[in-house]
Amino acid sequence: MRWRWRPAYGPCWHACCAARRKPAVCPPADLDVDLECLRLSALLDGLNLRAMLEPEYATPDAQRAVLRRHLQGLKAG
Repeated sequence: MRWRWRPAYGPCWHACCAARRKPAVCPPADLDVDLECLRLSALLDGLNLRAMLEPEYATPDAQRAVLRRHLQGLKAG
């Protein structure tokens, strides 16, 4: 898959590139990094949209909790 560049997602892009260079950083070994980058991008898009439409529900703390849980799920395999 080809990543569509979004300047706000620069840190995510760099993390994905690092994961490609060091596959051991991203367990499990069969993780599809390109797919996970796309999934993360979609998650961030959704969180941003929710924050604009319903800011009372998508607080910064809630957004961090969603992102943290997503990343923990990747780590757990």
